[in-house]
Amino acid sequence: MKLRSPFLSAFLPGLLPLLTLLTAAPIVCADAKSDVQAAIKKLAGEANYSWVSTPTTEGTQSGRKQGPVEGKTEKDGVTLLKLRNGDNSYELAFKGDKFALKISDDWVSPSELPVEDGRIEQRVKSFKSPDKEAAELLAKSTGVEKAGGGDATYAGELTGELARTLFATLGKRAAEATDAKGTVKFWLKEGRLIRYEYKVLGKITAGADKKEVEISRTTNVELKEVGTTRLNLSDDAKHRLAP
Repeated sequence: MKLRSPFLSAFLPGLLPLLTLLTAAPIVCADAKSDVQAAIKKLAGEANYSWVSTPTTEGTQSGRKQGPVEGKTEKDGVTLLKLRNGDNSYELAFKGDKFALKISDDWVSPSELPVEDGRIEQRVKSFKSPDKEAAELLAKSTGVEKAGGGDATYAGELTGELARTLFATLGKRAAEATDAKGTVKFWLKEGRLIRYEYKVLGKITAGADKKEVEISRTTNVELKEVGTTRLNLSDDAKHRLAP
């Protein structure tokens, strides 16, 4: 077609490259929260993975002390936890509503424990695998934004409700706090969640003088061996987890 307008003749040569660029490259305007959500779903879809969860409490010695938790899980299968409390360590394996505890070198069912420990059963029932925990943290967070390049970092704030719930795990007095708050961060690599960290802080009254003390806990969760994790449970443990 022959151009009749001198204006179009001058403008079209510069317009064509721009149109080519716009049609060849998609316009990216992905929401930060959607990026993290997709990364968590990608992790949840894996056959298995491992992790290390490390809590750090600051501000007082009265909070519940917990050592790092090492975990392994299979999709729709067995989850194995190695826990440390002070100088004590133990292993806990569970599948569905069945669980077994390793004492010394022996795996035992709840009915075989010397003293029934409801706290262990309660911990199993309240346990969330990292993909589920991360999903809850993301769902109950606000203002999530991308905060770094490379291995992308996303950060946001926890809702007051979730911050109070997490803060309450620091002890009986922490459960009475009303001004708890918290933050959360997620690290992504190649579209998959590789690490997340959440921090809760608030104030409690401590001591005979009812002094107000600020305490906080930061929990860092590192994910690893995605798709290559092996549980290697003994036959004894598998027997106790059988339907």
